[in-house]
Amino acid sequence: MSQAIKDTTKKFEDAKKEADRASANAGKAFDAAKKRNEEMINTNDAMKETLNKWKDRQQTDNKRQRN
Repeated sequence: MSQAIKDTTKKFEDAKKEADRASANAGKAFDAAKKRNEEMINTNDAMKETLNKWKDRQQTDNKRQRN
């Protein structure tokens, strides 16, 4: 009986260690995804800014051509 308890305890401890590793890996993956998302948002904002500048330039050019 004592050996069965030791074996079960060892299996539980091993499973806990594996769960802790999986949790840590999931946390790292989440952090990486969050960072990538922030980079994509920044890129999108930069693209919007560039597009707005281009539109402004086009409008200015169109006004000049009309005059």
